[in-house]
Amino acid sequence: METVQNLSVGERFYNNHKQRVAEYQKANPDKMRAKCKAYSIRLREARPEIYQVVLEAKRKYYHEVTKPKRESKKKEVAESILSVM
Repeated sequence: METVQNLSVGERFYNNHKQRVAEYQKANPDKMRAKCKAYSIRLREARPEIYQVVLEAKRKYYHEVTKPKRESKKKEVAESILSVM
C-alpha cells in the first residue's frame, strides 16, 4: 500500500472510509446480517433473474472453493488422529 504522503486528499478520505466501514461491519454483525437478508429478499422479489445469477455464483464458489477446503481439512484431521494412535 502506498504511504500517506503519496496519496491525495481524496484517496486518503476513501481509504479511511473503507477502513471505518470494515470496522463498523465487524462491530455490528447482527445489523449486517439483517441488512444482507433484507437485500436478498428485495432482490429475489424485484429482480429474480439477477437473484438466480447470484445464487449460481454462490453455488459455484461453494463447490470450487469451500467444499474442497473443508474436505481437505477433514482429511488432515483424520490423518492426525490416526497418527496419534
